Amino acid sequence: NFDLHLLVYDMSYGLFYNDADYMSYKQGEKWELIYDYLMDNPKLLSNYEYFFFPDEDLKCDVYDIEHVFACMEEENIQIAQPSLRNSYSLSTHVLRHPNSKLRYTNYVEPMAPCFSRNALNAILPTFNSGEMDCFHWAEMIHENKTDMAIIDEVGIQRCRPMPLHYPIPINNGTNENKCQTKNRQNSVGIDGQH
Repeated sequence: NFDLHLLVYDMSYGLFYNDADYMSYKQGEKWELIYDYLMDNPKLLSNYEYFFFPDEDLKCDVYDIEHVFACMEEENIQIAQPSLRNSYSLSTHVLRHPNSKLRYTNYVEPMAPCFSRNALNAILPTFNSGEMDCFHWAEMIHENKTDMAIIDEVGIQRCRPMPLHYPIPINNGTNENKCQTKNRQNSVGIDGQH
């Protein structure tokens, strides 16, 4: 049970006009648009417990979103993301582990993060900085080892094909060992209900 706020940044606004109760059209970058929308609608930050910001090229359904919210609430997770299934990613740690409920981590991809209200309030100022630095989200929420997770019970799919010239990051030593995960085996099912 959630509200859908659709932020459209291109000329496709008319295609999605009837898809959401809340819509906004503005050109710009994802994180700056989210920042502006939340600043223009400050009550949203107190009206909701969780905020999910998926990229436009991800395939998920209502059940997936509800399941992420329920898992975050049940496990008291501050920042999470669903795992990727049948998809590519530069960060292979976000790929789905089928025998795992969730894995704790200190890094989630900015393609589909979900934040608790407290975590979002802590990191929101970085959304307007012009350069999203998700490597510091863990530090900004003063995370402990169970505050961030990849939720394997929910697998979403990237729909856009992998580009022919997919960039490969060069490690200059600054991001070494930034992403660590710890498996948590499936011990309790979550049914997506609140």
